[in-house]
Parts: sequence; structure tokens; C-alpha cells
Amino acid sequence: MRSDTALPSSRSGGLDGLLLDIGGDVGALIVTTDPTLEDREIEVSTSARPRVHAVVHEHRSNIFAAVFVELPAGVYSVLRPDGGRWAEVTIAGGDVQELDVRTAVS
Repeated sequence: MRSDTALPSSRSGGLDGLLLDIGGDVGALIVTTDPTLEDREIEVSTSARPRVHAVVHEHRSNIFAAVFVELPAGVYSVLRPDGGRWAEVTIAGGDVQELDVRTAVS
């Protein structure tokens, strides 16, 4: 059974009950953004796998983030919506990495 489900909340545009499917050689990534990126896609890429995307949503306490609920372990480039690169992150199995790009949004 997969557990990468996000259920709609009663809040406008928000997500609640987000479950991460991590363990073994699979981790997760949370990219916190400014509200200006709400409903936009953020992608991550690695040389060994195709790009993966997640949409920025408003979560609790007015936090805007894209959540990658299931990423195989490896080094990923986190790509801006314009295609530029924000950073590289290392995903380890069973771990959740966080990247705050709020100050990097132009």
C-alpha cells in the first residue's frame, strides 16, 4: 500500500494529512517557498533519474511548500520554476530533507 497521499483540507488551497512514503533507500524533501509560487511546479533532478515535480501548496500556518513525498536516495538539483538551480540536496533513505528558498525567490 502506498502512503503518498495528500488529502484536501477545509482551508483554501491547503493540504492536510500529508503522508510521506519513506524508508529503506527512499527519503523525502520539503521545499519551503514564498506565497508567490503557490500552484507552481518545482522540479528536482538527478543524473540517474528523470525529473520529478511537486506543486507548491499552502500548508498549515501559512507555510507554502512543495513536498516530494518519495525520492530514491541520491543527490538532487532543486530547480527554480524558471529552470535555474536553487541548490543541491542529498536525500538519504528514511530521512526528510528541508530546503527553505524563501529568501532566494526573485
